[in-house]
Amino acid sequence: MKLLRDSYNAIGGPWLLDRLQLVLIGGLVVVWFSLALPDGYTWDSYVFSFLRNIALFGILLGICEAANKSIFAQTRVKPANPLYVLGFGALLGSVGYVSRMAIGYLSPIEQTSFDLGDLAVIALIGAFGIPALSTAERLRRLSRIRRRISWEQKAQSIGGNDLLEQLGSIFDDLSKNIALKFEELRQSQGMTSRASLERVITECIKPLSNALASLTQPTSNYFVIRGTSSEAYFVRPFHFPIATSIIYSAFLVIINALLGDFSLSLIPAMINCLVLSVALLIAKELWEKLGKGKGALAIVIASSIVAFPVTAVNQFFLLDGTDPVRFLAGCLLNFAVLVAIIMFTASTLFSAKTETDEYSRLLNAHEGGALGRAFRALIYRRLSQKLHGAVQSDVLALQLSLDESVLSASGELEKTVLEFISKAKIEFLEETQSPLSERFRQLTEMWSFVANIKVSNSCENLTVLQENVCFMVIQEAITNSIRHGSADQIEVQLSSEERGAFQISVVDNGTGPLKQSSRLGSGLKVLSTLTEDNYALVFNENGGASLRATVYS
Repeated sequence: MKLLRDSYNAIGGPWLLDRLQLVLIGGLVVVWFSLALPDGYTWDSYVFSFLRNIALFGILLGICEAANKSIFAQTRVKPANPLYVLGFGALLGSVGYVSRMAIGYLSPIEQTSFDLGDLAVIALIGAFGIPALSTAERLRRLSRIRRRISWEQKAQSIGGNDLLEQLGSIFDDLSKNIALKFEELRQSQGMTSRASLERVITECIKPLSNALASLTQPTSNYFVIRGTSSEAYFVRPFHFPIATSIIYSAFLVIINALLGDFSLSLIPAMINCLVLSVALLIAKELWEKLGKGKGALAIVIASSIVAFPVTAVNQFFLLDGTDPVRFLAGCLLNFAVLVAIIMFTASTLFSAKTETDEYSRLLNAHEGGALGRAFRALIYRRLSQKLHGAVQSDVLALQLSLDESVLSASGELEKTVLEFISKAKIEFLEETQSPLSERFRQLTEMWSFVANIKVSNSCENLTVLQENVCFMVIQEAITNSIRHGSADQIEVQLSSEERGAFQISVVDNGTGPLKQSSRLGSGLKVLSTLTEDNYALVFNENGGASLRATVYS
């Protein structure tokens, strides 16, 4: 009972009306209804169905976005009342039905009639559908947190020496680029020292300074090995051919049963189960030999090929006859359904024995896990500040000190700039190497002239990555409290109540930002991914702000 009560109360949490979930599922629903249930089987009817369903989806998505920014804007701070969520779902269903009727009345192609019974059914579907989507998104996030933590603990974590080597390589690459730039400039006629330094700043230092690392592409937050890595369908797109075939066949039978053709669908379902199993087994063998690393493309190619025989079998048994238009529509429909099912099985089913080693290899060789990606995003942010505040400023000061008429991009000038970079590298690596307690002490001392900062840390035995990410999140929060909120009293707490989860709390007495934007800054984007949106940033009416977040690692 407690589990059911907790699930019910959590319906209105930050996973409610998740935009990516709505777009992915909504897009698939639009394609399915447009191709499977058109108003007729002509080009005009298919085009009209697509346009109408796209318009309806746009209306409903717009309402959801408006709700996220108004009635459900505080779900991170306090979950919305589940009854409000049920009511919103019913309203959304009703709006969708009324909008469809309105489009039908305005269209010369479709003839519609309003029915209160249909309206009630659609409203009921919406009332239960929105909470169901919210619950599914919550369970997906919880599941991927558990799996990510489990896998990342088994994989080899990045050590201190590896970390320093990675950071040092960024400065080394910058030094090489600047050396090459000076060599190029020395070939130019009439290049002054000031002009050569300007080229170094604008073409070498600024691009790196402005390059903040992004965590993921939009869809990789969703299609993941249970959320752990963006290689879900790259690692094993065809690893579950039998399961994929059974899901498709079951889907075919259920849909036709709802349409009153249950008995007719049994034979094509069994035939297509066999066809898909064989085709996907072949695809698996070919992909493992020829296409590793291109799983998404392999899914598209395999689905487009298999869609033809599957459609032919379905239409042969389920329809009295067929025509080119209907056959093409069926192929497009089956292509979309197969892509969705293959991606679903690739990102849901799991075999620990066969996949942990593969994931560990990917984790160590490429992404470094969610914490590693967050570390890169944050460390590039700090590097950007270091390059802008130290290296670029030093080079700019050197530029202004030179005589404007000196025609030179000399070796001495190059040597001086490279010394600036070497100095910044040493300082940056020393900061990163320091124990967490020492870094907290230096941070409080750095801001002591404007703010009293108290830091409490009860975490022990943190890895190098965990220390760096937790420190940089706290550093970012303190900097924002002082610069944007004019705070002079800040309390920070870092604790861990369970393995793999760290609670961060930053409370200040500032004013909050003078202008609050609805868009996430790069710091909050990182925090959103690290916490699975389990964070709350609150600005009090009487002054003061608080950030509370749970970082999973």
